[in-house]
Amino acid sequence: MQADLTLAPPAPARTALEKRPRVLLVSHAAEMGGAEQGLLDLARHIGPSHCDVLLFADGPLRPALERRGIAVRVLSAGRVLLGVRRGGAMARALVAVPAALELGTRLARIAGAYDLIYANSQKAAAVALLASAITRHKVIWHLHDILSADHFGWLQRHAMAFLSKHFARAVIVVSAAARDAFVASGGTQAGLHIIHNGIDPAPFKGLPDMPREDLRQALCLPAGPLVGLFGRITPWKGQRVLIEALQYLPGTHALIVGSPMFGEDAEDAYLKKRAADLGVDNRVHFLGYRADTPRLMRAVDLVVHCSTAPEPFGRVIVEALFAGTPILAADGGASREILGTETTWLVPPGNAPALAAAIARTLATDAATMAFQVAAMRSRVEEEFTLSRMMAGIDRLIAEA
Repeated sequence: MQADLTLAPPAPARTALEKRPRVLLVSHAAEMGGAEQGLLDLARHIGPSHCDVLLFADGPLRPALERRGIAVRVLSAGRVLLGVRRGGAMARALVAVPAALELGTRLARIAGAYDLIYANSQKAAAVALLASAITRHKVIWHLHDILSADHFGWLQRHAMAFLSKHFARAVIVVSAAARDAFVASGGTQAGLHIIHNGIDPAPFKGLPDMPREDLRQALCLPAGPLVGLFGRITPWKGQRVLIEALQYLPGTHALIVGSPMFGEDAEDAYLKKRAADLGVDNRVHFLGYRADTPRLMRAVDLVVHCSTAPEPFGRVIVEALFAGTPILAADGGASREILGTETTWLVPPGNAPALAAAIARTLATDAATMAFQVAAMRSRVEEEFTLSRMMAGIDRLIAEA
């Protein structure tokens, strides 16, 4: 792995068969979140002959890409730029502007070897759009966030709306909810495209066909009513809501699968203390990051999605249904977009008593009735939110750009 990039030599003239665009995929983060999983899927789809990846920090995403033959370089962004957080203070965002300009200048020098820059995160887009202001290079921004006051400060939202309006060839949003928030923050409808996230069905198709009780025993999981929450440890993902709901659900256990990212270890410590204070710590099982998430989703009776702020998509909702497991989702963001008419699976966000009541009601539903409902929803999401459909939409935009 190189610590920086130098200007690549001009690419030789390509034959008609080789005229697929060369794409530089850019991400500020290298941790394995939902957006990073999407980048991994996209790089694998485009292929190592037609894309490279540039990261602003090192992490697990780099070796995951390299195992698939994708060339990866790290162009260090430094702590000032990477230290800008969701909803952070305006002063910190302003301090990061010189770092973003300097990084944009370096990226502009690199861009000549590529036909297109594909920015997969908000910080990556800020730098790529600044580079485009210098070189007029084509940039596609894949916006994986809800650009709203629930998540981001005023300056972050409006600066990104301005940059994208003037320098982005296209902006991809992952849901209608994300589109509406982007437009409300000053973004333009021109060049804005909804491409829903697609989930790779392969890890779910190979799940063991055995009763849940046997699968739990194989995974060393507790017997009895068991719910699971899957996602990184952070306040807005709502792990604390599930922990507080358990006090109303005697005998029910919960798996919390995921680890803190981006320096949010304090939330992990808070959750464990909160569980102890409520006397439910013997029923909350913190598993950390797990590579066998599909098997764990199949093993639980119910998956819960507890985000306290609107989610741009909510991959876990689709993944749970791919695993054949019922899902309760916080009613915000794209949840209704994914679940469609199945509104009985929606719960008010941030409301522990309401979540507890919904969990109790769902666990008490007749098994045959629940299996029928899950099968119907699974059929829908397997058609609507496929990886092939997502890639076809992105291919079309890349070709147009």
